Amino acid sequence: MPKVFMIGAEENPCLPFIHSLAEKGIEVHVGSFKKICAGFFSRFPKKRFLYPSPLRDEGGFVDKVSSILKDGKYDVTFVFGESNAYFVTKHRGAFERYTRLPINDFDTYMQCRDKKNTLKAAQPAGVPTPRTWFPDEEDIRVIARKVTYPVVLKPNVSVGARGLSYPVCPEELVNSYKKTKERYGECHIQEFIPPGGGQYKAEIFLDNNLNLVAWCVYEKIRYYPPAGGSSTLNRTANRRDILELGTKVLKEIGWTGVGDCDFICDPRDNTPKLMEINARITRSIKICCLAGVDFPYLLYKMAMGEDLKPNLNYKVPVYMRYLLGDVLWFFRSKDRFNSKPGFFESFFRGYSEEIFSLDDPLPFFGFSLSIAFEMLDKEARRKRLR
Repeated sequence: MPKVFMIGAEENPCLPFIHSLAEKGIEVHVGSFKKICAGFFSRFPKKRFLYPSPLRDEGGFVDKVSSILKDGKYDVTFVFGESNAYFVTKHRGAFERYTRLPINDFDTYMQCRDKKNTLKAAQPAGVPTPRTWFPDEEDIRVIARKVTYPVVLKPNVSVGARGLSYPVCPEELVNSYKKTKERYGECHIQEFIPPGGGQYKAEIFLDNNLNLVAWCVYEKIRYYPPAGGSSTLNRTANRRDILELGTKVLKEIGWTGVGDCDFICDPRDNTPKLMEINARITRSIKICCLAGVDFPYLLYKMAMGEDLKPNLNYKVPVYMRYLLGDVLWFFRSKDRFNSKPGFFESFFRGYSEEIFSLDDPLPFFGFSLSIAFEMLDKEARRKRLR
């Protein structure tokens, strides 16, 4: 029986991978640095392993995971989560001695993880982006005098909306830049795209020869924080233009496997503009599986060297909500009673949930327990609620 290992059982996107591969008769083992997490509560994994947190003990993480892979003789190993993806890619050689890793090399990975590199790669690919300024190339005070406010200040490397702010004058931009850079590292400034055009995610699968195999695009109907952040309610959409733009930039970078491209549509000219590429498998990958695009199995087959037949079809519309984030959106959003579809209406329409499923309900319980323990820690609570 083929056997796979999954690093990052504490991350939501591991669940559709667990379900997809286990249903195909592949033995699944999972690992995490958390004793209580969604992946550990799933009924499908045959074994569960604990290892040190890569953020707290990088060397211990590499040694423990290497020993697990060596002893388990896994055909393929998957990685979930921002920090896990970074450290596994960084130490790729230590793991590839024992298993197949369907990940990109470190330079390609950083091309996507660092938003500055991503935005610069979009130019030769002919992919529109918001107008952007880089304070590490031009003095922040010079930038502050020539931009039109409000602007968007973003760290070059971040997750969700962490570090995001919207300065409305030169003084606020200069001060916010200093604070954000001190906490998150180098930053960039972008023009503010007014609301009304919609935000979209394009999930695109390229094989090792950069041939297009599968894709799916979905609209972020609601997100948290409400001003802009991670999606809480998604809906698949027919936007071939966005899919083609995402494919262009991923090919320019040389990204293989699943690429996640964030776009915002500018209502002033109806142009989709690239915001970022997530250098990891993202939370909402499950909606693609629900729409008929089995990214988990495609990634497994690519790692195993099997032939991949292109299939660019997916179901529209398919809805999926992230309940915890949607509840936070409801309490923070001024449009809580005006959203279409409505917040309460979503409960009665049979929308799928990001974590909960009837055939494997316990991960939702494990996830909820994990969040409850997080809320006891001030810093973790601040990041979660931001």
